[in-house]
Amino acid sequence: MTSILKVSKIQDPTNSNTALSIDTSGRITTPARPAFSVIQIETSGTAAQTGQYTFNTVDTNVGSCWSTSNNRFEAPIDGVYHFAFCGLGCNSAASVIPANGSGHVVIQKSTDSGSNWSELTMGYGYNASAAHYPNLSCSVVATLNSGDYVRVFLLINYIYSYEASYQYNPTFSGFLVG
Repeated sequence: MTSILKVSKIQDPTNSNTALSIDTSGRITTPARPAFSVIQIETSGTAAQTGQYTFNTVDTNVGSCWSTSNNRFEAPIDGVYHFAFCGLGCNSAASVIPANGSGHVVIQKSTDSGSNWSELTMGYGYNASAAHYPNLSCSVVATLNSGDYVRVFLLINYIYSYEASYQYNPTFSGFLVG
């Protein structure tokens, strides 16, 4: 005996949110899956940041899991998440890092409401012979519990940002894998 379930939507127990949709071609979407994407765009000129990185533009924030006041992601449910950061290293004046200089960025998590942070992954750029803006990118898949935080932190040098939208500006994103 074979049973086939033919539905186009699956909703939460209160029937107020669609948890899963299947179109006529069999493509599946999960519109309530937690996801965010943020970027730093300067109001004028260029800038450099170090330490905990702050982002001022939210492109996506499904589930309101990105906090603009704390500049961090908070896991709404236990699960496996993917995070990615991309930015350019610079010096404190938003200029190039000199030869024999480096930049170091980490994606960190906190399991105790932000009191302590541990490294999930890092991006490192080094200039061996010429001054330039090294690419400081990294990504990670991590298991989180509900309430865990994730943020971007600069350990060495700075991250460059510019006033033109999406041109050389640092981005950070993440989403629930499952």
